[in-house]
Amino acid sequence: MASENPTQLPNHQNDEPRRGDAARDGRGDGRAPAGEAAVDDVPDNRGWLQKAADEILDRVDTAGLSRALFTEAMGLARHPLAALGAWSRFAAGTLVAAGATAARFAGARPPPA
Repeated sequence: MASENPTQLPNHQNDEPRRGDAARDGRGDGRAPAGEAAVDDVPDNRGWLQKAADEILDRVDTAGLSRALFTEAMGLARHPLAALGAWSRFAAGTLVAAGATAARFAGARPPPA
């Protein structure tokens, strides 16, 4: 009996890779194995200094923490008022907690529950 789908042969053998092929190849998430992605098609518009810095950071900081901190710092620099507001809320909460701790240390009773 012929299959209704013209891209699928009766024996369910296809020349085209299917979504589940990667899972059968040992990857459980259905993505293509590493190295098979078309990364070379993306143009690299970075300057030579940025490329050198990225190479050094990739060798030294394998987890990418410095790049994440840099991205966070750039976001804080773009929105300084929002950053200052968040920092002031944090500082106010810390001061309230420190005051409550100092009062309890000095002998004050905690508020009734």
